[in-house]
Amino acid sequence: MFCHDHPDRDHFDPEPVETSRRDVQLGAPPSRGVFAAVGWRRAGIGAAELAATTPRRVDRLVLCCVPAPTDELSFDPSAITAKTLIIFGQLDEDAPGRDAKWWKGHIPSARIEMTPKRGSDIIELSWKRILSHAAPNTTRSAT
Repeated sequence: MFCHDHPDRDHFDPEPVETSRRDVQLGAPPSRGVFAAVGWRRAGIGAAELAATTPRRVDRLVLCCVPAPTDELSFDPSAITAKTLIIFGQLDEDAPGRDAKWWKGHIPSARIEMTPKRGSDIIELSWKRILSHAAPNTTRSAT
């Protein structure tokens, strides 16, 4: 599942070749089974909420440039049990490094990776890394 606020919401794929290579489908959560949730920018709070409220279904979570919440949340981030990767751009004014630290401080199994000299535009740059965390061992051979 990919939560984002890109204007081309229904068709946005940060790096279609890499997504295809990983044999990943972007979209709504499947009706059953385990899946990964990826959140980018403000919409990523929805991915975190999904991971917190359905911990048996979300096994991996990526929060990319997701600002720390300024309002009271309807979920407890400490309930997130998914293996979590937090990726931020060092120069992101909308989601500065202190926000990455906020998420890490509230999600037990989280780790942070900072991208130097970049802002929230790191989604395309980091997509391969994001998918390697969200969908490990899914790379298809080139045909």
